[in-house]
Amino acid sequence: MTSENLLRVKSKIKFSAQDILKNVNRFNKESSLFIETGGVHSACLCDKDILVRMDDIGRHNAVDKVIGYGLITKIGFDDKYIITSGRISSDMLIKASRINLPLIVSHSAPTSLAVDLAKMCNITLVGFARGNRLNVYTGFERIV
Repeated sequence: MTSENLLRVKSKIKFSAQDILKNVNRFNKESSLFIETGGVHSACLCDKDILVRMDDIGRHNAVDKVIGYGLITKIGFDDKYIITSGRISSDMLIKASRINLPLIVSHSAPTSLAVDLAKMCNITLVGFARGNRLNVYTGFERIV
């Protein structure tokens, strides 16, 4: 991995833990394809609400679809976040740094490399977001 792959996110946005959990709970309830098949991943782009949701067999592909939608529709990412159903990987952090995305949320765990990259890239990383709890791994100051 080279340094040109890693950009520090520049965003002073604060995110409400209550809003994040509300969106995670909605995200889980609306996962009809997962509930039906048990074999897909989902991702969504959020601000105070869910803006777009995408499903795919691969967790990376679902995230790529959400990012692609944002790029095509010219949505700014510096005040948004992604929720993913899968484990948060280092590749997701690299992509987030390139689009200036300040927060990634999952109901699963991040990899240890993802946590290290999140620190380097100034990205807030939240895992195990379930019910009324979440674990903040990096960027604690962005969660209020």
